[in-house]
Amino acid sequence: MTLREGVTEFTISLEKARYLLPQQYEEFSHRAIKLKLQLHQLVTCVKRGNYSCAASLYAQISQELEECWRGLRGEEASLGIVSQALKSFDSYLNLDPGVVYSFWTRVILASFILPAVLLVVFPLYVASTDTWISNLGLVLGARPEDLEKYATRMAGNLRELLREAVGMVRPSFRSYLLLVTASFMAAVALLANNVVALIGSMIVSPVLLIVVGSAIGLAFREEQTGVVDGYTIFWSGLKRLLWMMFLSVSVAYLTTLLVARFYPVVVNPAIEARARPNISDLGIAVGAGVAGALASIGGRRDLSTLVGAAIAIALIPPAATIGIGLALAEVGITFGALSLLTLNVIALEASSVLVARIYVLAPLMADFLKSAFRRLRDDVLRGDYSDVVGYLLGLLALWVNLILDIRPSTMGLGSAKAYLRGILHMTLYYALLPLAILAAFTMLLSSNATLALAAVVGGAAELVRAAALSLNGLSEAALDIALLLSLLAWLYAASKRMEEGASARGLTALATSAAVLWLSFTARYSAYCYPRAYLALTLVFAGVNLLIALWRRVSRYKGRIAAACFVVVALMYTVFQSAYVYQTIVYRLRLSECEEVACHLVANFLGLETGRVVCSSEMVGDRPVVRVGVMVSPGELYATPISKEDLKLLSGAVKKVSGWSNLELEIYYIVTP
Repeated sequence: MTLREGVTEFTISLEKARYLLPQQYEEFSHRAIKLKLQLHQLVTCVKRGNYSCAASLYAQISQELEECWRGLRGEEASLGIVSQALKSFDSYLNLDPGVVYSFWTRVILASFILPAVLLVVFPLYVASTDTWISNLGLVLGARPEDLEKYATRMAGNLRELLREAVGMVRPSFRSYLLLVTASFMAAVALLANNVVALIGSMIVSPVLLIVVGSAIGLAFREEQTGVVDGYTIFWSGLKRLLWMMFLSVSVAYLTTLLVARFYPVVVNPAIEARARPNISDLGIAVGAGVAGALASIGGRRDLSTLVGAAIAIALIPPAATIGIGLALAEVGITFGALSLLTLNVIALEASSVLVARIYVLAPLMADFLKSAFRRLRDDVLRGDYSDVVGYLLGLLALWVNLILDIRPSTMGLGSAKAYLRGILHMTLYYALLPLAILAAFTMLLSSNATLALAAVVGGAAELVRAAALSLNGLSEAALDIALLLSLLAWLYAASKRMEEGASARGLTALATSAAVLWLSFTARYSAYCYPRAYLALTLVFAGVNLLIALWRRVSRYKGRIAAACFVVVALMYTVFQSAYVYQTIVYRLRLSECEEVACHLVANFLGLETGRVVCSSEMVGDRPVVRVGVMVSPGELYATPISKEDLKLLSGAVKKVSGWSNLELEIYYIVTP
C-alpha cells in the first residue's frame, strides 16, 4: 500500500468512527490534515528533483501514519467487544439494494428449474405416512390387508425411532464431561495448529446422538409416543445441543485465556479456516448428518464412534473457534466461526431428518422400487415402449400427489378441488410466504429506511446520554450502571409476567422495563451508529418480549414454536448467507472490470503502455475505490501531468462503465529509476 492509499484509508476509517469517538475525532482530524500537507510537499520535492528532502518526508509521513493508525485502533479497541461486534454484524448485513434485487430476480427465475432437483426429495419432508401408503399401495396394486401390514410395519418403525430419540436427547453427566474434554482438546489443538490432536477431540465428542435425536423429533413432530410428542423431543434436543455448544465455547474461551498466560497466542491457519465458511463446509455437514443418522437409527451403532467424529467435525472446532475469538477479542474470527456453526447445525438437522423419514418409509419404498424396476424391465424387453412412457407418466402423477400431499381416496369427483387446494397450500406455505418474508427483510435492511429509523432512535438515545454525562461527578460509568439496573428490572418484570400470566400491571411493567433497557443499551454503545445491526436486534428483542407477554397462552406449544423458529431462522440465515456470497462475487467481478477499464483509460490518456500501469481495487464500506498506479521515471513526471479536471473526466468514464455512482478513482505515480 502506498502512502497516499494509507492516508486515504485512515481518513475513511476516521469518518466511520466520528460518532463513536467524538472527543478524539478533532485531534485525529488535525493529524490527518497534517499528513495530507506533508504528502503534498513530498510530491513537490520529487517533481523538483530534491530526492533527499523527499526521502526525509517519506520517513516522517510513514512514522506519523503508523502512529495515527495505532492510536485510532487503540481507541476503537477501548470501545469494547460489544461495539466491535455491532460493527461486524452491521457490515455483514450491509447489502446493496441493487444486488439484492438482482439476487431475488435470479432466485425467482431459477425457481422454474430448481424444483426439478429439489422436488425429488421434497415429498420426503412434507408428505404424511398415510399419503405415502395410499399412493404407493395404489401403484403396487396392494389389497387393503396388505396396506394394513405396511401401516403396521411403518408404525412399528416410528414407535421404535421415537423411543430411541427420547433417550438420545437426554445426555448423561458423563456426556458433558466428554464434551468438556473434547472442547479443551479442540481449543489446544487449534491454538497449536495441530491437526492430529483436533481429530482426537472429534472422536471424544458426544454430540452425535443429540443431533440425530432432535432431528427425529423434527421429522415426526406430529407423532406421539406415550406422553411425549415429536415437538417435545425436538425442543429438548435442540435446547441441550445449544447448551452443549455454549459449554464448548466457554471451555475454549477459558482454555485460551489460560494458554495466553504462558504462551503467545496468535491467529494461525487452523483458526482462520474455521472462520471462513464455504460450500465445502456445507457438503461436509450434510454428509456427516446422513452418516450419523444411518449409524444411529435402528439400533445400529457399531460405527457410531467413527461417524460421531464426522458430526463433531461440523460442531466442535467451530464452537472452539468462537471461544478463541472471544478470548482474543477478534470479532471477525468470532462471527465467522458462529456463521459456520449455524450453517452446520442447519445442514446436520436437515440431512438427519431426511434419513429418519426414509427409515420409516423403507418397507414400502423397497417394495415399490422393486416393483417399478421389474415392470419397466419387462416392458423394455418386450419392446412395448408405449407402456413404458405411460408407466413413467403414472409415476410422475404419483409424485405430484406426494408433493401436494393428496391421497387417492380424495380423487374422483373432487380431484380438481383437491389438486387446487394442494397447489395453493404448497405455493403459499413453501414458496410465496417464505420468499416474501425473507425478501422484505433483506430489502428493508439494505434500504435507506433503516438509516432513518436509526437516526430517530439515535436522537432520543443521545439525549439520554447527554443528560447522564452532564450531571456532576458522573461519566461513562453512569451509563453502565443504568444499563445494569435496567437489565435487572427487565428480568424481574419478565419473570413475574411469565409466572402471573395475564395482568395489565405486569404487561405495563414489562413494556416499560423493555423500553428503558433498550434505550440504555442504545445510549451506552451508540448502537444506532450501526443501523442494520440495530434494526435486526430490535426486531429480535421485540419478538422475545412478545413471546414473554403471551407465555402463559403459548407455553403449551413451546415445542411447536421451537420447530417453527428453527425453520424460519434456518431459511433466513441461508438466504442471507446466499445473498452475502452473491454480493461478494458480483462486487469482485465488477471491480475487476473497473480495474481493466481504468488501466486502459489512464494508459491511453497518458500515451503509455498498459504494462506501465498497475491497478488495485477494494470495497471501503459501501464505496468502491479503484487505485491506478503509473510507473514513470523522474523526468517523465512533468510530461505526464493529471489535473483535477482530467481525474474527474476519467472517474466519470469508469463510473459510467461500472454503474457505481459513488465510485472513487485514485491515481498515483510510482517513480522508477
